[in-house]
Amino acid sequence: MLSSSCIRRGQRRALGLSRCLLRNASLSSSFSFASYSTRRERRQLFKEEQKPEQQHDDDTFFPEKNERRTAYIETYGCQMNAADSEVIAAVLTSHGYEIIESKEKMISMTSPPEVILVNTCAIRDKAEERVKTRLRQFRSDTTKKSSFSTQQKKKKKAVIGVLGCMGERIKGDLLKKDSKGVRLADIVAGPDSYRDLPRLIENAISNNNSNNSIGKKEKKKKKEDDDNEEKNDDGNESSRKRFEPKITETMNVELSTTETYSEIFPMRRGRVEDMSTSAFVTIQRGCDNMCAFCIVPFTRGRERSRDSASILEEAKKRFYEENAREIVLLGQNVNSYSDKSHAAAAEEESSSSSSNTATTTTSNEVYAEGFKSVYMPSRNHEYDFAKLLKDVCAISPELRVRFTSPHPKDFPDNLLQTISDTPNASKLLHMPAQSGSTSALERMNRGYSREAYMNLIDKAKAIIPDVAFSSDFISGFCGETEEEHKDTISLLKRVQYEQAFTFAYSLREKTAASKKLTDDVPEEVKQRRLAEVIETFREAAKEKAKGEIGKTHLVLVEGTSKRDDAKATGRADNGKRVVFMNNDESKKGEYAEVRIREAGMNTLIGDFVKKTTAKAFYDANAGKAWYA
Repeated sequence: MLSSSCIRRGQRRALGLSRCLLRNASLSSSFSFASYSTRRERRQLFKEEQKPEQQHDDDTFFPEKNERRTAYIETYGCQMNAADSEVIAAVLTSHGYEIIESKEKMISMTSPPEVILVNTCAIRDKAEERVKTRLRQFRSDTTKKSSFSTQQKKKKKAVIGVLGCMGERIKGDLLKKDSKGVRLADIVAGPDSYRDLPRLIENAISNNNSNNSIGKKEKKKKKEDDDNEEKNDDGNESSRKRFEPKITETMNVELSTTETYSEIFPMRRGRVEDMSTSAFVTIQRGCDNMCAFCIVPFTRGRERSRDSASILEEAKKRFYEENAREIVLLGQNVNSYSDKSHAAAAEEESSSSSSNTATTTTSNEVYAEGFKSVYMPSRNHEYDFAKLLKDVCAISPELRVRFTSPHPKDFPDNLLQTISDTPNASKLLHMPAQSGSTSALERMNRGYSREAYMNLIDKAKAIIPDVAFSSDFISGFCGETEEEHKDTISLLKRVQYEQAFTFAYSLREKTAASKKLTDDVPEEVKQRRLAEVIETFREAAKEKAKGEIGKTHLVLVEGTSKRDDAKATGRADNGKRVVFMNNDESKKGEYAEVRIREAGMNTLIGDFVKKTTAKAFYDANAGKAWYA
């Protein structure tokens, strides 16, 4: 006699067989499996046949009718990434998404946003590891029952996207399970692919819905097939990556030679009255310098400049409509900016002229003296960075204009003179040295010597009254000796930078250093040299700060001090933070004259003199150093 369990097993098998026969019968009218030789083709055709009749249950995460999807954007890395996140927000908003404005608001939600996008940095390994940890956290928070109510979790499973430089570098590997068994991302988009985000998100949603609608056996079979398809015939991982498509259903890492997002007005989040006094305006993307240590040319692509008309339009909107009182012009190599549309117009006008007085620029006119590059750009008649800087400053004397991140080679005399002649152009210049050693700079492919760099510093001091400098330094680059390290220490002491961004060298794939040099400086030596660089910078900065005592600065007020509500805080023209007793007179976005009485490495303490305007301050100091 058969047991009841045997009977139940037999009934289930019979039911499964009948379902299989019915399914095959319904499919036979449209196609025959015999005519398709691969499992992948059969599976794809079966999926296409099922799409019209597919019913989405509560496990799907399509929004309800007339419901806006929510999206949260988290940003890591440089100011360019912060500006790019504003472009991303604008793209998604134009497609009906509601942007979650802050991490705090996202955490307070009863269910996760439909879309979580992480805009990433790839310049060092540490930055990538930090992002991976955050992605695992997002994945855990949106799948664990303890994170959100079960009902809400089922309806709103988040699509997680990796954007920016890390997405461009790692590409499709982010869509696979990592060593810890976690699939970090559902979509991947490089810096030039943000227009494509709505399509990528829709495809990820569609894929997840398909996964939710099939049973466990089908899921297991699909996984086995996908794993087999990912393997190369010879098992060569590097070969597979080389031929990996750059645009797929859920990935777009195609780099562009033209994309500048010029017609997209980036979305600053929050109410106008809550916005920062400072606003980013991207003017240039990509980098052609090919420094041996740097991954940026491979994650951001070739240099291209945005047209000047759209830049000026955006800057005016930021100033007049959003009350921004400081514009920060951004680019990977910002002072190499060149609007070629002006060159085309000038050449056409020149060719139609009977005198035809066209001239050709030389390397000495394009670059600072003693600097060179792997390429020589044509700058005939072009609207260069000096002209753009002057035009942005001309929007209003009440608008302060800064720029970052430049390359020292792109500080020709005409740019230094423009900065000197234009009162509201910031006098804090970022001059990334990277090293104080000529031999190390040569290995880094920086295009200049220590002597050329110091000559540029001295020239800037001679042309621009009260100029201040910031810089970048790398400790422990390939082959760095103790003597080369000492050269960097001596450079720090001589220049006395206001700010310094210092890092231990981190080898990056694809760079010239990874192919031609050896990362042979031990980690403990890197860290020791880095500590010495930081300490030297701090001591030199403290010594230089003493010279600020007694000076009067024009301070752009940014708000109240975090430590004392009775005090205001803002920044002087040299980038220094200034704190002073406010007496409720100066408000955010206004200017104040402040006399300095105490000076620290990063912060100046002063006494309020009076409220003023930038124009009144500049007029009063005309013909003298801006800080009397």
